[in-house]
Amino acid sequence: MPAMRSHRLAAVIAVLLGTCIGLALWGALLGVQVRRHEPGLWTVRFQRIIECGLDYNGPPWSAHVGMWLSCSENSGWQLWPPGR
Repeated sequence: MPAMRSHRLAAVIAVLLGTCIGLALWGALLGVQVRRHEPGLWTVRFQRIIECGLDYNGPPWSAHVGMWLSCSENSGWQLWPPGR
């Protein structure tokens, strides 16, 4: 039984490590930049290949959580909350 637990733990660690390395490589490939403008106001920009970004605002910046996908300064699609 202890051998099975150690194999399961090793598998979980390998999956988490692989996911972290994969995200780091995709981040480097896409040129990801994360900026915190104010508490509750974040921007994630992809500088290479797709030139889009995610904009987040929430408490304490605003009363409600909002997330947008923006690919230029003038246009964007609201992702969260849906239907607003």
